Amino acid sequence: MSKQMVVDGMLDSGVFASRAAAEAAYDAVLDSLTEALVQSGNAELRPFGAFRVHERKARTGRNPRTGKPLAIPAHRVVVFRPGSALRRAPELGEDWLGVRTYTLLLDSQVREIKDFLRRTQAQAKAGRLAREAAEGLHRLTDEASARLKEYAQAGRPAWAEIKSGLERAYGELKTAFLKAKDKF
Repeated sequence: MSKQMVVDGMLDSGVFASRAAAEAAYDAVLDSLTEALVQSGNAELRPFGAFRVHERKARTGRNPRTGKPLAIPAHRVVVFRPGSALRRAPELGEDWLGVRTYTLLLDSQVREIKDFLRRTQAQAKAGRLAREAAEGLHRLTDEASARLKEYAQAGRPAWAEIKSGLERAYGELKTAFLKAKDKF
């Protein structure tokens, strides 16, 4: 199986939006595995399987062309041990791959839905707060207007002038908040 086939499978799963994203994920997984093997000597991908570095002893082998003995030095190799899911995969056949792909797709969609709900809840909260602020401002405007009317009726001409100026200002604020409330 080539990198191209794996990336195509990743794209077919619907989890990745583009080929570049799928290739980046593929490369990131391989880089992480390599780094783990270099640092600790093992890397486990549950339930797929585990990779580990194994020390091979020096031994004598044979040159296949000549049949003469050949010294093979000690060296390290990476060995793979399949996990339980991978060992059962041949028994399940292609159905296992379909279920796994479908599960990955559903997981991706669930994450997208959760993110959407978080954003929607935040917007709803902001809208609710804006409505509450607009309603509070509306109440304050009405109370201030009633008080100003009382002062104006008490025969104070200066208050009538202040009242009209404040009513205009409160009216503009009220209109601005009502417009803002509709945007949320």
